[in-house]
Amino acid sequence: MANSIFISYRRSDSQHASIALAESLNSAFADGEVFLDRSSIDGADEWTKSIQNAAAKARMMVLVIGEEWLKAADKHHRRRIDDPKDYVRQEILTALQRNIEVLPLTLDKASVPMPEALDSELALIAGKQALPVRVESWESDLHAVIACIEQKTGLKARRPASGDSLNPNGTPIPRPDRKRIEERVLVPAVLRRELEDIPPWRLEKNHHLWAIGGEAEEIARVYEFRSFSNATRFMAESSDAITGWRPSHHPRWENQWRVVKVWFSTWDVGCRVTQLDIDAAKKMDKLFRDRDPVRCG
Repeated sequence: MANSIFISYRRSDSQHASIALAESLNSAFADGEVFLDRSSIDGADEWTKSIQNAAAKARMMVLVIGEEWLKAADKHHRRRIDDPKDYVRQEILTALQRNIEVLPLTLDKASVPMPEALDSELALIAGKQALPVRVESWESDLHAVIACIEQKTGLKARRPASGDSLNPNGTPIPRPDRKRIEERVLVPAVLRRELEDIPPWRLEKNHHLWAIGGEAEEIARVYEFRSFSNATRFMAESSDAITGWRPSHHPRWENQWRVVKVWFSTWDVGCRVTQLDIDAAKKMDKLFRDRDPVRCG
């Protein structure tokens, strides 16, 4: 595999965002062009050697910088970026020494460190062109990242079909209704009050391919049935009713034997919870009550 795009990140700082970024870039570019340590190294490979080889062969290093990137420290409170054995430091130095393009991506409120915050070997990254990747504009920011990679490396991105959103797993994200774009994320206090009225729905944070930064906030609950047939019948019959909901809103759900678990999140505000999700949860509960399941505990 070519592994032309090497993603450097610090797990304690930007793991979810980096996973989502890698999935999106994998969808945008040819198979094998993107290297992310957790997904591109076979179990039998020697870790350090694989990282060094991939960094050395890349055409571009995408350096993901979160708000805690520079502050990350070891158990003795020493900055990890100053440690010669630190993987992130080694990756950056490999790129700089081999004149590989380095593209810093700053997450939300993060910024590229000033030269005086880095030692002489790393100070060069302070002068690199950086691009922001923000929660509120993830999709448009990602388009800018892809365009920059194309310009700097000569790689050509695959173009999505007209009207499709740029997405990490190749599945087109449906375009939102105008009413849905107007939805606003519920602040924590309001969300807590809303959930108190619809037990046993609860808030979860999950990795999600469509989520801004890779981490979705979803409300979830479990429905239990007498049999596997009843569970799958509920999903099939409910799907017809859900298709008719206005405004349109669809669940993420899964079936395991007699159990159906359902999640709701508003993807056009970055997979966060809005009033639309609360209303959908109430509608789903009504569909559940109108049938003949055994209630979950």
